[in-house]
Amino acid sequence: MSSPVENTGTAITKVATVVPMSAAQRESTHPFTARIALGWMRPWQFPVMGLLVAAAIYSFGPVPGILTAVWLALVSPALCLIDLRVHRLPNVLVVPGFMTLAADLAWWWAAAGDAPWAALVGAVVVGALLLVANLAGVLGMGDVKLAVVQAGCLGLVSPYLVTVSLMLALLAGGVVSAVLLVQRRADRRSRMPFGPFLIAGFWAAAVCAVGARSI
Repeated sequence: MSSPVENTGTAITKVATVVPMSAAQRESTHPFTARIALGWMRPWQFPVMGLLVAAAIYSFGPVPGILTAVWLALVSPALCLIDLRVHRLPNVLVVPGFMTLAADLAWWWAAAGDAPWAALVGAVVVGALLLVANLAGVLGMGDVKLAVVQAGCLGLVSPYLVTVSLMLALLAGGVVSAVLLVQRRADRRSRMPFGPFLIAGFWAAAVCAVGARSI
């Protein structure tokens, strides 16, 4: 009989490393429409969405960036679940973030009378860095697009938060990967979904936005 520790380790491995490709490949061959994305909704996601929306409002306040933060709050639970299961961050959930980000950037420009250069530069730099990783086969384009939206949103508060978010995501992803490799629960060919780490890094940085707004 296996011990609880062994059972827990097995469960973590199934979630954090690779789903059986027979299932994952079947999902990845179909475009993610809004209807399919709604099919991934689970009851536990609604209270999580509520908590994240509250965190977004508390962290950002009624200022540019809040529209994108609220959108990310609504889609974060579904993005995590989908990426863990089929290693995808579907456009139907990520791309609308560019629309809310454009609205936030326009809001900033109209209110400040100047372009939001910190947010624009942060989004471009993060996008360029992760695009290199994508071309190297390390990350998917969904990760790149999500990171750009997050960087633009956080850059409207402080450019430092863009760095904090990305560094936390890379650190968490690296630690989990190292642990799985040491425990021989994964190898260098295993696919690690990076979306949940990007999302965790964003919300950790969003907590810092309260202090950043007062600086």
